[in-house]
Amino acid sequence: FFSKLHTMKKVDLLLCFITLALIIFYVGIGPDSDRVDDLSMEVEARVMNLWKKRISRFSLLSTTRNMTNNTNGTSNTPWTPGTGSGTFFNAVLNTPGTTTVTGILSFKGTTTISASQIFLGDGLLTFSGLVLLSSRLEIGTKGGFTADGATFNLTNGAIMLFMKVTGATGTILFQSSTINLVPGAIVQFKMLAAFKSSRMLGRGTCKCDAAGSGINSGGLKPSNNTWAVLMEIITSTSRRRLAATAFDSGSKVDWCGDDGSGSDVTVGSGDALKIDTQSSCGSSTAGNLIISSGGYLVFDSVSASSVGSSATSFSLSSSATVEVLTISAAVFDVTLLTYTASSCYSTWKSNIATCASGYTCSIYSSGPTNGKCMIKFKSEMPSGGSNSGLYALFGLFAIPVALIFLFIIYKMHKKKELMSYPVVDTYPTTSYPVVDQAVEYPILNTPEPEQF
Repeated sequence: FFSKLHTMKKVDLLLCFITLALIIFYVGIGPDSDRVDDLSMEVEARVMNLWKKRISRFSLLSTTRNMTNNTNGTSNTPWTPGTGSGTFFNAVLNTPGTTTVTGILSFKGTTTISASQIFLGDGLLTFSGLVLLSSRLEIGTKGGFTADGATFNLTNGAIMLFMKVTGATGTILFQSSTINLVPGAIVQFKMLAAFKSSRMLGRGTCKCDAAGSGINSGGLKPSNNTWAVLMEIITSTSRRRLAATAFDSGSKVDWCGDDGSGSDVTVGSGDALKIDTQSSCGSSTAGNLIISSGGYLVFDSVSASSVGSSATSFSLSSSATVEVLTISAAVFDVTLLTYTASSCYSTWKSNIATCASGYTCSIYSSGPTNGKCMIKFKSEMPSGGSNSGLYALFGLFAIPVALIFLFIIYKMHKKKELMSYPVVDTYPTTSYPVVDQAVEYPILNTPEPEQF
């Protein structure tokens, strides 16, 4: 009885103590104490039955509330490997197993994964809350994966692997989530994943190591992502780049205003770090940036309004490629990357995929200035470029005019050949006698003028 006192309301407690006081009064000093003693026992029994009913009703309501919306974070049905749909709170996954996800399988609250788990199937796997991972977690669901407001803590040796999925209908999305990686922990992507307003922290490793794998912002500008890990953009099997502006044969990480100032980023052969330079993204920052032989550093959407990025330290192989995708037909000169160094890189492979017609474009090095080096891009008109452009325009215009003129002459010539004329009869000409002698005419003597 006394163990239930803390669950009682004040009014109920007052009623209980008044009842007990009356019982004690009548039993101890009141008349007919024996009869009152029997009565007090009956009253006490009734009071106890009343409180038992109230406590039972309270427990039933609490259980119903937990089953309905899990406000206390308690699941009434523990998750077991093989359960492919449903919502589970505070699940403990301590038995190795493979699960085929058939619908939406959601884990909320605090999820503990201490044994190897594999999730396959056509459904969608979601996590929110806290996830404690100390084993291997493999995800290959066709319906996709979503982490919304989740925090993943990976211990040493833990691996979170997103497998290559053929015929995937969903996407991999981290929304407002955090992944904490201690040294020795790995997050590995073998397909494309989107990070929006999310963070990956610690000294563990993030790997993109398969053809078509990578990370982007899912269209969010800026991405609001933070990277403070060892990021390896290295395809496990060496492949050459197949398309001029695509990396389907390798791995690619896209940054749009990403904060990677605490990261070490390494780009392998045929792989790329692609930085969006649009003002809507803002400046991206890298810690230690290494572009290995055959790797690509790509600057996208370059124009006069582009925003430059920066790196604390920078290593660029002479066999690496710096690539620019420009969207502007104009004369401009912009800084793409600023890095700290006492001497600047000046030798690399340049690839300018979309220099505007009539312009000359170049990627060049500048500095050092106050301990800073810069990679820059210039778009300019060639000398006499304005007149050359006009001459070229006139030349293009003259071609169709000449063709039309020749066509008109041809048509006139054909018409002339087809014209018919009437036949004219010829008649003999009249002959006249030839006069041999000249006709002589008399000479008239003119009188002399009179003298006055």
